[in-house]
This record gives sequence, structure tokens and C-alpha cells, in this order.
Amino acid sequence: WTEAGTVKLADIAEIYRGFNAISSDEAADGKYAFIKISDLNNQEVEFSKLAKGNVKENTKVENYQIQKGDILLSARGTTDKLARITDDRPHTLVTQNLVGIRPKKEKVDSRWLLEYLTSPLGLAELASIRVGTTIAQLPMKGLATVKVPKLPLEEQKKMMDAYQGERSLLDKQLSEITMKIQQQKEQLYQEMGITDVYTQHKEEK
Repeated sequence: WTEAGTVKLADIAEIYRGFNAISSDEAADGKYAFIKISDLNNQEVEFSKLAKGNVKENTKVENYQIQKGDILLSARGTTDKLARITDDRPHTLVTQNLVGIRPKKEKVDSRWLLEYLTSPLGLAELASIRVGTTIAQLPMKGLATVKVPKLPLEEQKKMMDAYQGERSLLDKQLSEITMKIQQQKEQLYQEMGITDVYTQHKEEK
């Protein structure tokens, strides 16, 4: 695609920083849940593992509160830590080593945007704007200028619906194949006469 066939990320989404959380903010009975880089895994946030805490009185929590459809990515270190928020999570805040991208619903499908940003080209775009040698940093100004392919919203939605439908089918088939392979292995172990030892070893794990 050419420069003319792209838009800047800042034109199709709002970009926000996480708040500066410190260890003394954390409390088991805290009102808020804090999202850190380590909580991002396989393009999702592991909500069950989030630390709880409170914030100082003058903190504008609405600036850091996640919303459904937001995309989070690491502002420090690795370029491939991204996740999409798929449901509403009240009182859940983004911390300082993450950046939030809030797609404008009338301009871009957040599912499509995540797929682009995690594609080889999207990751290369993100890597190109990072600065620093020891620990790479993601500057907000640079992120705002990241180029995104220009496609009509309806086309994005249609594309993602088709992709997710096919992906869901393939995931189901893969799960069935994996289960059949495991069954074949267990049959082999039975024929080897080592089933009892294998089962005991598996239970100990």
C-alpha cells in the first residue's frame, strides 16, 4: 500500500497513558484493579491475576479507566505485548508502562486494528518508533503517527466477521485433532505396558 492509502493512528483513535502506580498504592482490599505489562498474555488481559489498590485523591481515574474495545500495548521493552479489552471492566486502570488506544467506533473496528497492529507490518511500524537502547520506550508522539491502512469501516467489520468465523472453526478442529493425537499416544503407552507409570507421572505433575 502507498502513503495515500493510510491514515495516522491519532486520526482513528484516542491514545492515553497509564498512571504512575507505586507499590505502596497496592492493597488487597483496594477499590481498583491495576493492569501491568505482565498481565498481557496472548492478546488478552489476565484479569484474574490483577493487583488491587487505591489511588491518591487528586488522581483523575477516568483518564486511566479501560473501556470495552480498548487496545493496550507495552510502552517499555517488547513491541509485541498487545491486548484487546473485550468487555466492560469498571474500576480497572492502566499503569505507567502501558499505553491505551481507544478506537473511534465510527472510523475503525477495534478487532481489525488489533490484527493489523499485531501483524508483521504493524509490529514493524511500532518497532520503528521505539527509542532507547537499554530498554526501548514507546513515545506517545511517535505512536500518534503510526500508519494504518485506510479501509471503510463496513469492509473491516465484514473482513473480521469472516476471519473470526473461520478461525473459530479451525480452532475447534485443531482441538479435536490434538485430543485424537493424545488418545493415540495413550493407546501406544498401553501397548507398551507403561500406562500405569505414565498416569502416575502425569498426576504428580
